[in-house]
Amino acid sequence: MTNRGYLAALEAAILAYQHEIVRFCTGMLGEDGEDVAHDVFLIAYAALPRFRGASSVRTWLFAIARNHCRKVLRDRTRRRRNERRQQEVTWGAHRDPPLPPGQETDDPQQLVLRFLQELPEPERAIVLMRSRQALSHAEIAQALHVSTRTVERKWAKALHYLGGRIKDAMGW
Repeated sequence: MTNRGYLAALEAAILAYQHEIVRFCTGMLGEDGEDVAHDVFLIAYAALPRFRGASSVRTWLFAIARNHCRKVLRDRTRRRRNERRQQEVTWGAHRDPPLPPGQETDDPQQLVLRFLQELPEPERAIVLMRSRQALSHAEIAQALHVSTRTVERKWAKALHYLGGRIKDAMGW
């Protein structure tokens, strides 16, 4: 395939899956999701010559998106750790104060988003792929390079956790 062919293939993938990838990346990372989604398509363009067609383009893009989101999360964690170390050296140990009364949210949607961010990365990815993108357990397993049984187990574990957190927060 020529560069022009790769460009046409990427354009078709962007048109077909851009919104899904943006929603997934935003769910994984928060505000940076849209910028990261653009990076995903650039990575996909560079990887197009190596795409073997063993999975659907959609599944392939979600695998790229998940891997890139994991990299961004690792980089964030590393950067925050370094910033904390620098603060400790400069000002001594510092902890962020809790939210002042009245700034906590009772909005169920905001609570779910906050609790979703508490999930470990694999479970968060599975919840987002399943609930927001309606990928099947088999498609998620293919994107994450795990068994369908692993996806089913992590899906159930994540739903149990989220349900418990929501019940606690809402006082049910």
